[in-house]
Amino acid sequence: MAASVEAATGSVAADALVVCGYGEVGQAVCEAIAVGAPTAQFVVFDLNPVRVALGQQLGAPIVYGDGSSPSLLRRAGITAPGAIVVTYAGAERCFAATQKLKSAFPASPLYTRARLKSELAELYRAGADQVITETTETAAGLAAFALQAPETAVTLRDTLQRRQQRAAQGVQGGVAEIRAEILGGMAGGGWEQLL
Repeated sequence: MAASVEAATGSVAADALVVCGYGEVGQAVCEAIAVGAPTAQFVVFDLNPVRVALGQQLGAPIVYGDGSSPSLLRRAGITAPGAIVVTYAGAERCFAATQKLKSAFPASPLYTRARLKSELAELYRAGADQVITETTETAAGLAAFALQAPETAVTLRDTLQRRQQRAAQGVQGGVAEIRAEILGGMAGGGWEQLL
């Protein structure tokens, strides 16, 4: 276990990316950041000593503590996070973390995880800039493969997320609008015949 926040994080940029939670999703986020932007500074926080020990073994910049605590982030040297990613499994914990962190760091983009679409509206009201639902990610990937166009999974996901965000915020889009959005994002992919 880390003796102190400073010892665990070393010299951290004031605008480092913050990952809250080092469970399976948090680990995948950290790996994706390390692969996608190897020079990006980020710090992950977790309250589970076993996961903290695992992170330390894997060389992750991990701190034992509650990532939803603005004072802990500041003690780690993070005063203006470049982005905050909330990966907790529980809806209530995601909501509380989103609310506290957005209140403390209103200028920082905040992305949070949701298991179900029914959690979207509450998370957006709590301050999330983007909510990624597990059901949407899975659906987009599976549909893209079923339609034999795996390269369009990201476009499908983005379209579904925008649609869900509008619905969560009380904005309804018609079928024609949604179809045009999908076709615009997938032009030339042969999807026109399927819609």
